[in-house]
Amino acid sequence: IGDSGLMRRWLVSCLTACGEVRAFGATADEVEEALTLGRQEADVVICDQNLEYGTRQYYGTDLIRRLHADRFPGLLCIHSANDADEDIAAYRKSGAHLCLGKGTSPKEMKAEIERAYGRLLRERPPPEARDPDP
Repeated sequence: IGDSGLMRRWLVSCLTACGEVRAFGATADEVEEALTLGRQEADVVICDQNLEYGTRQYYGTDLIRRLHADRFPGLLCIHSANDADEDIAAYRKSGAHLCLGKGTSPKEMKAEIERAYGRLLRERPPPEARDPDP
């Protein structure tokens, strides 16, 4: 989920080898659509931290919190140029499993996502142990 068309296309090209990749964020309405579809269909959601649409602004950390509150079972990532230690701490506090700097190479990004997703799957309780009704 990102407001930059160039960055959305770049992420799709970097991650297509991992599986189906869908990019959202051309409009504010697409952000909401992405959250709905993400809850239902996605294994990984990557959010830009700062999304601006005229007078509407979203923060990736807020989107991550919403997905986390809705018990999204997949990997939640922030993709941001702001990758100082205090920024990363804020991203993690929001529920992000992974923080990707915008300077991360495609190869490194793919490897980091695969490692983090594998770790998430290993740490996740089996379906029969999960609370079906929070």
